[in-house]
Amino acid sequence: MLEAGIAILVDQFGAPAVQCSCGNPLKAFDHDIGDADVKFDDRNKKWSSYDEKRVAKVKPAPATKPVEVYQLVDVEEPDTGLAREAGSDGTTDEVLPEAPDRGTPSVDPTESLVTVPDGQGRPADEATASLAAQGRQVTTTEQPSDTTAPNTVLT
Repeated sequence: MLEAGIAILVDQFGAPAVQCSCGNPLKAFDHDIGDADVKFDDRNKKWSSYDEKRVAKVKPAPATKPVEVYQLVDVEEPDTGLAREAGSDGTTDEVLPEAPDRGTPSVDPTESLVTVPDGQGRPADEATASLAAQGRQVTTTEQPSDTTAPNTVLT
């Protein structure tokens, strides 16, 4: 666990590896946030900004292939940044392009909204028939999940 603003070095997969100011190795915290021990003895200064409710636990992406280019952004000026090749000294850095202007949507988002009838509590065959009668492609599943698509009927 690191205090906000602490600089780190990352490995070839982008995972935190070493704390820059002291060289201490870093490893994943495979526990609940509430298990973190932030009590200090007399030799260390108090972590005055620590607030368990503001702790974010970050899990790196799977280490499938090494990072080729890091995108670095100034947290105080998030509209600026640069792309740096892994292992380079920064002499070939490139400025990141600005985010595209989102502008005004070309279509009124409310025009594309569709009302889906509430099928909760109805028998699966009735809910399926109702959705199909509206021309919807209907799928069925026995288990709900966080990724269940619209028009899915639980059986």
